[in-house]
Amino acid sequence: MNVEETSVEVGIESLRDLYADEPSTSINSINNNNAAEEGFEEDVYHDGKPLEMAVDKLKTPPKRKKYVVLLIVMCALGGAVALAVLGIQKNMDQGGSQAIEGSNNNDGNDINGTGAPTLAPSVNFPFTMQERTAETCEGGFRTCTEVEECALQQLFVALNGCEWYDRTNWLSFQPICDWHGVTCSSVEEDGEERVTELDWRENNLRGSLPNALLSVITHLKELEYLDLDDNSLTGTIPSELALLTSLGLLSFSQNLLTGSLPTELATLSSLFYFASRTNQHDGVLPQEYSQWAPRLESLELKDNLLLQGSLFDNLGDFQQLLSLDLEGTDIGGTISTSIGNLKQLWYVALDRTNVRGPIPTQVGTMESLEYFSVYDAYLTGTIPSQLGNCAKLETLDLSYNDKLGGPVPTELGQLQGLAYFDLEANYFNSTLFISSVFLKKVDNSSSVWTSTSWPWPPNLTFFSVQNNNITGPLPSSLGALNFLQWLHLDKNEFEGTMPAALCERVRTNFLQLDADCESPLLNCSCFSSCCPAQI
Repeated sequence: MNVEETSVEVGIESLRDLYADEPSTSINSINNNNAAEEGFEEDVYHDGKPLEMAVDKLKTPPKRKKYVVLLIVMCALGGAVALAVLGIQKNMDQGGSQAIEGSNNNDGNDINGTGAPTLAPSVNFPFTMQERTAETCEGGFRTCTEVEECALQQLFVALNGCEWYDRTNWLSFQPICDWHGVTCSSVEEDGEERVTELDWRENNLRGSLPNALLSVITHLKELEYLDLDDNSLTGTIPSELALLTSLGLLSFSQNLLTGSLPTELATLSSLFYFASRTNQHDGVLPQEYSQWAPRLESLELKDNLLLQGSLFDNLGDFQQLLSLDLEGTDIGGTISTSIGNLKQLWYVALDRTNVRGPIPTQVGTMESLEYFSVYDAYLTGTIPSQLGNCAKLETLDLSYNDKLGGPVPTELGQLQGLAYFDLEANYFNSTLFISSVFLKKVDNSSSVWTSTSWPWPPNLTFFSVQNNNITGPLPSSLGALNFLQWLHLDKNEFEGTMPAALCERVRTNFLQLDADCESPLLNCSCFSSCCPAQI
């Protein structure tokens, strides 16, 4: 709107009251639909006729001349008003506070894809016009109008959204709660739907995690669940995530993330699940994470080879803990005796770590324990007989702890559900008694046994005693194991003849048999793999 048009409009509006006594007079301003983008050009009417005709009428009757003078004065004053309008227009062009946004941008593109005008954000809207506008995967343009919508739109662009495996409804005009991976819930404060979950596992997300999450951290204040597993994200885990105080689940596993774990995340008092497996984190496991103890159910940091530190001193305080997976890290320390307090813990994986010292006898009080694996570590001492009280135990792997030895407790025979038992490369020296008919896999390779009198579980499918010093004849009862599929007897000092039933299973391809076929002590008439004799 130019100064001259503004001055006329101000003058006409000032005359409204002066003409109030004439019922035939009315003055209206009609803005066209493109006023916001075309300079607020207006057509002003009087009695249904153009403004010029209305001004001519003012000049005609002598008794109205004084009002013409007033109009001229008002036109002069209107210049200041016009300058103010021009200032407002400038702010609008910067994405500030336009009243109506047209359906097309300046180069003729249909920004919204609908042809309909979009209501503009308020003056305090946190995104500029440039930030609000994004190119769609189809080559068009769209403009977001809501804060959460704009935050998600920026995230989509930052993480190569057009290459996602599933981008259903993204950058469309469907509600954002219907966009793939987005879940909304009603917020208690105002009852409005807010974004509370983002789940994009295995969706080909690529890009810098800190840059992408900046908008999320700033504008998705109610986020409770963020799962970005199995993608190709780079960078570090941003410490600013601590600002999302409602977060309960954070998972970044199997990406390309680097750097240390942010200490600031310790303040997330609602967090119950934290995982960043198979990345390249370094530094130390923050002891401050012990603040998660009241609620944490799962801590999974497997395969971060450079991640150091030690187990939490207050491990026994994590009484809601279900899963602890630190396999393949450089984390050390000893297993606290307070682990016995963790009655709900069912999964413990400390393989390929620097964990050292004895296995606490208190492990025997962990009534939910199903999986306990600490292979290739630095355990010492003996296996506590109390492990026989873990009635739900299915996997027990203590292999490659070269200072773990002594007798194998007979109490382990009480483990009716044990399916995998591995004592390879240790220093055990007793007969192993296992009575479970449910036993599927037993691997005691490289353990120093001196007896061959084992009670064979009838459902056994895997058995290995390779690389030991076991002597004596092979028990004929091996032939009764009708479900046996893998049998590793090599690198020992067995004597006698291979049971005919086993040879029959080898010939029918039901059994993989590895034996010392070159040993002068063993008459091995059948084998799948011939291993060099050890004597």
